[in-house]
Amino acid sequence: MVRNIHIKWMVAVLGIAAAVNIFTKTIIVPELGDGKLMALILANREIFPATKYLAGMETLRMGYAAIWQFPPLLILLPDTIINHSDFIRIAGIVVMACMSIYLLQAYPGKYRVLLVITTPIWILFSFGYLEYYPFIAGVYLALLCWAFDGDFEEKSELSIGLIAGSLPLLYLGFAPVSFIMLLVYLWGARTAVVARTLAALFLGFVITLKIFWANNLSDYFISLYQEMNFGEKNTVYEAYRGMSANATSIFFKSSYVWSVAHLKEISGMLAYGLGLAPIAIFAIGIFVHIRKVVFFTKKSILAILILGWALFYLIYTIPKLGPIVDIDMFFMTYITVAFFGGALLDMSKNIKHTAIGTLCLLSTCASLMLLLRLTAI
Repeated sequence: MVRNIHIKWMVAVLGIAAAVNIFTKTIIVPELGDGKLMALILANREIFPATKYLAGMETLRMGYAAIWQFPPLLILLPDTIINHSDFIRIAGIVVMACMSIYLLQAYPGKYRVLLVITTPIWILFSFGYLEYYPFIAGVYLALLCWAFDGDFEEKSELSIGLIAGSLPLLYLGFAPVSFIMLLVYLWGARTAVVARTLAALFLGFVITLKIFWANNLSDYFISLYQEMNFGEKNTVYEAYRGMSANATSIFFKSSYVWSVAHLKEISGMLAYGLGLAPIAIFAIGIFVHIRKVVFFTKKSILAILILGWALFYLIYTIPKLGPIVDIDMFFMTYITVAFFGGALLDMSKNIKHTAIGTLCLLSTCASLMLLLRLTAI
C-alpha cells in the first residue's frame, strides 16, 4: 500500500497547469491521431456522425451547446478559446483529472492505478490533448479495476450485460474487451444466468442507441461500416500502403507483422506511449509471480485474454497515420500492460515505494521529451 494524497495533488496541479496552458499556449501539445479533425467532427453531425464513438461524441456535442454556448459564460470567456477545439481540450482536462482522482480514491494505494496514471500517454491525455481518447481512457481503467476487484464470478448478470451492450457505443474499440468479459462470465454458467445476461446486454445496447442515435437501427450499422478504415482506406503513412491483409481488414499482412522494421516500430510505440519503467515492472512481475498465479480461474483467464488482445491489437493493427502520429490509438494496450504490471506489484512485499515512483516519473519524463521532440520535427 502507498499513500496517494500527494499523487492527488499532483493530478490537481497538472490539471490546473494544463488549463492555464490553454489560455497562454506556452507549451504546444502535439496534435496526433485525428486531433486536427476533432473540431470538425464535433461541429458537423451530418457530415461526421462519429458512430465509432457515438455516445461520447453526442455527449460532447450536448456539452458544447449547453456550456460553451451558455450566454453568461460567453461573456466571461476570451474570444480566443470560444471554439470547438479548446472546448474539447478543456473538457478532456476535466475528465482526465476527475477520473484520476476518483480512481485514486476508489483504489487507494494500488499500483494498478498508480502505474497507469503516471504513463506518458496518460499524462499527455491530461494536458489538453485534442482527441476523443481523454474522454474514455479513464473509463477503460475503471473497467479493468472493477473487473479484477474481487471474484469475477460474483459480478451480477445485470452489470456484465449492460457493460457489454453499452460500452461499444461509447467507443467501438471497447467491443472486443466487452465480448471477452461476456464470454468468460458466461462460460459454464447456467441457462438462466445466460438468458438474464443476454437480456441485459440487449437492453443496454438498445437503450443507449435510442438515446444517442436518432435514425433507424440499420442506418447505424451502415454508417459504422462506412466509417471503418478497411484495407487501404485512409492509409496516409506511405510506408504502410499495400500492407493491409486484405480489402476488408484493419490488420497488417502476415509478412510484415514480424519484420524487423515493424518490431522496431512496436518497440518505439511502447517506449513513448507506455514508458520503459512499466514494461520492466511488468516483465519482472511475471518472472517473480508466475508460480503464484492460479491459471484456471475465470479471473486469470480473463486477464490472459484481455492482455493477449491488447498485444495482438498493437502488433497487428495498422496505424493509418504512421507509428508516431497514430501512437495514441493504442492507449488501451499501454493502459492494459501498466495495469497488470501494477497488479503484479500489488502482490509484492517490501516494495521500495520511493524508488518505484522515481523510476516511473523519470521514465515518463524521458518518453514525453522524446515524443515531443519527434512530433516537432
